[in-house]
Amino acid sequence: MKIKPGYKLLSVAGGYTVVPLEVQDTDFRAMITLNKTGAYLWELLQEECAKEVLLSKIMERYDVGKEVAGNDVEQFLYTLKQKGLLE
Repeated sequence: MKIKPGYKLLSVAGGYTVVPLEVQDTDFRAMITLNKTGAYLWELLQEECAKEVLLSKIMERYDVGKEVAGNDVEQFLYTLKQKGLLE
């Protein structure tokens, strides 16, 4: 899976926000803000990336167990799918 083209992650005042690059994107109706973990996953998803790789990267980077990392990755991917941001 991978982030659809046409969106950019911005770092603003210590936080992270996803914005559409084209104003006429009518499917993008709400601002998306991310924490550091979400921004890290977003960056990983700029290239094709399997869910198992995301899980492994989160476990390694944040020194968390598989259950915690799995829940975070699942929730993040679910939100991206609901917003139509994944290819």
